[in-house]
Amino acid sequence: EPMSDDFNDVENLESEIDRISQIIEERGDKKGALILGKDAFSWNYRFITRFIDRYDASATRLLFVLGKEGGNAVTSQTIEAFSGVLKSNLRRSDIIFQNRPNQFFAVLPLLSMDDAPSVIDRIMTAWNQNPQHNNIKVTYAMSLIKKTSIQ
Repeated sequence: EPMSDDFNDVENLESEIDRISQIIEERGDKKGALILGKDAFSWNYRFITRFIDRYDASATRLLFVLGKEGGNAVTSQTIEAFSGVLKSNLRRSDIIFQNRPNQFFAVLPLLSMDDAPSVIDRIMTAWNQNPQHNNIKVTYAMSLIKKTSIQ
């Protein structure tokens, strides 16, 4: 649908803002964290690090790895169940990337390292209540993203 040539018409521009926003807005289930593919996650990660640099904020990075006793492969049902636990126990502003089939990398903006253990406890409590948790070992690590010297 062609837009009016009159770019001085504020009403046309405002309706164009609404139209563009409607196209790119989130639809459906808006609860929990966003699980993103590599490209989308990379762009969001870069935005978050720029935001941190600009506003002297911080974020926490979490890496979760699922393993099975005896080194056997973790089933896709188990991976999907853990993914669901992460999504529903992290905030809407958090992002998750499945780096490998059994590995999840999450970024939690504006979450301090002091508050991270309670988030991990919440995730692990929810996971241990999931029927898929049996014989699965979840290991994790965390680190802080903080302001760099780049201005």
